[in-house]
Amino acid sequence: MSRASAIGINVLKWFLAFVMTLLIFAVFITVNREHNFDTSDKGDSFRVMMSEKAAENIQQEKHELPKEPETERMPTPQPVMQDIPVEADVDAGDTGIAIQVSEVKVKPADLPSISAPVSVPSDAVYNLSDLDNKPRQTVNVRPDYPRYAVNNRIEGSVTVSFTLDRQGNVVNPQAVKSDPPNVFENSALAAVRKWKFTPAIKGGEAVNVRMVVVVNFTLERF
Repeated sequence: MSRASAIGINVLKWFLAFVMTLLIFAVFITVNREHNFDTSDKGDSFRVMMSEKAAENIQQEKHELPKEPETERMPTPQPVMQDIPVEADVDAGDTGIAIQVSEVKVKPADLPSISAPVSVPSDAVYNLSDLDNKPRQTVNVRPDYPRYAVNNRIEGSVTVSFTLDRQGNVVNPQAVKSDPPNVFENSALAAVRKWKFTPAIKGGEAVNVRMVVVVNFTLERF
């Protein structure tokens, strides 16, 4: 064998060896990549399984929260009305109405002459100071406290003038003064109309008498 042929054979062997080395390296790289891919997939799958496991455990350990107790409804506060305090020469009975009696001055021309002591004119109207026996209240109807005044905490008074006839009935009551105006007048007049008194006495006989009462409206103090 010539020297040239020997060199050619050696070169061919080295070339084949290099090619085999490249093939082996390529196979190694491919196998390594597949291994890494499988490992990565298994790792992701493992993490997902762990998450699902934890979720199941949490779901099993979860307890139902107790229901919040229902809040008790507070009753709507209602306005409190107090009986009106009493200051009077007449009986207030058990109703507690404030009645302040005052005398009405009557002009001499308005009064009939009573110089003759024989009898008392049936149509004469006298003052309280002229009487032998002043009337006493027997029926006392309490005025209604107006709802508007209760809600707005309004207090006041009404001065009512009326004639008390020979039978002790209230005749022609009129609101001559009110504070504040247009709040308590109707309530005061409606109550006064229902009041009853013993007859006023002068000279042994029942007579008519002019009276003025002050009806006070006062709310309870807390």
